[in-house]
Amino acid sequence: MEDLLNCKDLFDPIEDKGVKATTTQEKDWKNSNKKTIGQIRQWINHSVFHHVAQETDACTQWQKLENMYQSRTARNKALLMRHLVVRSAVSKIVRKIGAVKSGCES
Repeated sequence: MEDLLNCKDLFDPIEDKGVKATTTQEKDWKNSNKKTIGQIRQWINHSVFHHVAQETDACTQWQKLENMYQSRTARNKALLMRHLVVRSAVSKIVRKIGAVKSGCES
């Protein structure tokens, strides 16, 4: 998402932490903020949309999304580690069964 916003020159409202740059005209700033909010809303899942639908500041919207997905990332990492451990254990058992069947147990 960050790359997409950067490519469209819409990351400024988030990068500036919601504070309007002194060189930016008020109208340009509001327009850029609205475009950024619209772009983010276009790409988020419908199950998440209601959490950020009322936000009028791109930086606040971005921070809410970051907080939502950062907590899920830790859970996803734990599930991935569990999956890898189970897969490793199953593969060891399969190798051992194969060795027993071939008569050369190690």
